[in-house]
Amino acid sequence: MSTAPVTRVQFFFFNSFDGYIGVFCFQTANRVEKGVLIFGLFIDGAGWDGEHNTLKDLPPGVRFSSLPEIHMVPVQNDTAQTTRNSITEPGFDVTTSTPIYSCPLYRTPLRTGTMSSTGHSTNYVMCIDIPIEGYDSDYWITRGTALLCQTT
Repeated sequence: MSTAPVTRVQFFFFNSFDGYIGVFCFQTANRVEKGVLIFGLFIDGAGWDGEHNTLKDLPPGVRFSSLPEIHMVPVQNDTAQTTRNSITEPGFDVTTSTPIYSCPLYRTPLRTGTMSSTGHSTNYVMCIDIPIEGYDSDYWITRGTALLCQTT
């Protein structure tokens, strides 16, 4: 087990698994070597294009959609670029310069809470880098696109 100050840790995210996550995650043979698999998150204000693995617009009247499972890998900031280039995941090339949107993750859709000692809302969790295509980050910011742990 290695340790690093929280200020020197950065995360890389991969959407790399096809199929139903409940089947994939809980099979012993499919465990990840490093990091953690996260599933059950929702996207507020956008949808997921599974063919291109990017955000997409939702049809009118639809607010939430499901985010597919992601693989989150922590690395130290001073070794981040070397590590990023050495991580290989099927279906996701980390060496490309795919544009990303640093999407905030909140516990609830209210996006409010009390200010914690870190200066963030207690409802805010972290930002997750999501690949985008066709629109830049400003478009998704203007739409208020965010990830949520729950929709109610």
